[in-house]
Amino acid sequence: MRDRSTIFRQVSHDLFGSKDAQDASTLTYTWVADQSGHVTLGFIATLFLWPVLPIELSAIVVVIAILIKEAYEYFYEFDRRQAAFPSIGMMYCSIAQLSASTLGIGAALAVIAVHFPPWSLLAAAVVLIVLSLPLADYGLRRKIASQQSDVPFLYRLANFPENFDGPDGPSIITSLVVQPAPEFRHVVLTGPLNCGKTSLAVGTVTEFGYRAGLCRFISLVKLARTRFLPRQGMTERAGLHAGTAFQDGRTVWPLSAAELLVVDDSDGGIPELEIDPRAIREALIAKLGSDSFR
Repeated sequence: MRDRSTIFRQVSHDLFGSKDAQDASTLTYTWVADQSGHVTLGFIATLFLWPVLPIELSAIVVVIAILIKEAYEYFYEFDRRQAAFPSIGMMYCSIAQLSASTLGIGAALAVIAVHFPPWSLLAAAVVLIVLSLPLADYGLRRKIASQQSDVPFLYRLANFPENFDGPDGPSIITSLVVQPAPEFRHVVLTGPLNCGKTSLAVGTVTEFGYRAGLCRFISLVKLARTRFLPRQGMTERAGLHAGTAFQDGRTVWPLSAAELLVVDDSDGGIPELEIDPRAIREALIAKLGSDSFR
């Protein structure tokens, strides 16, 4: 996702747009509120220690405490991961750095508020906000990418157990997420009921979105009903903004722009389908037409 106008548009909506329940609680709105809360927490914690410590030392203690906490949670994340995807989940390191940075900004503002006139606090806040824009750009890109993937829930591949029939499954899924040109461009997940197919599919989309990739999650029935046939000029319902589509009341990435498309329940509605990749492909082409598979 390279277009910064998408970020500005989403932030503008979060700040000044509709406050209806289905619109206000976007991932970017939550992220902005979360980071603002971190700044406030760092500010208050530093002032809380000020009566017993010099303000500079209070800020240092707060920053050290933050680093210790984030380091503990980072290593705890390593222990919590399942063994199927040991290389996936490193995004937590970036999230920890981002949280520590915003808390540190709050501690710095507390020091400025004590030593300088009130107007200088506003000037410092503006400077620190400008300096933190690269962090905001990094975080918001990933939130928007995940939000507009239309994934039904968030699930990390690091939590997925070793539930594969062969040894190559994790490496194939990992290549879809991290490699710009994966060896296998079409992957079919098969297995019995409740074996984790949907969780694995959602986890793949989640990780791809965390890397700011344009991904889309959709069911086979919904894909068939959209009748997305690019060679015949048929597309989805356009969204309110350029480069978006509208699906079930949500702004999503259009299917034509998706770098990764995950189709869930591909055996639904096809009772004669065997659990065989070739049979699945033939049945999908029979249902959707060859134009859906480029």
